[in-house]
Amino acid sequence: MTNSAEQPENRLERIEAALDRQVAVNADLRTSVTELRTTASALLQVATIHQQNSIALDSRTEC
Repeated sequence: MTNSAEQPENRLERIEAALDRQVAVNADLRTSVTELRTTASALLQVATIHQQNSIALDSRTEC
């Protein structure tokens, strides 16, 4: 329950704590996005190699 006569210091402390939490969440999200990009890049490399190997195998069997 919020008191309309809340002390400015208390309100400021709550706002600062909320901002600190938001900064931490944003940092975690940036880390997650970076990890997802790295994983996507690795998966793309694997898929490309697989496709190249399949093409190479197909060209051998056609001879």
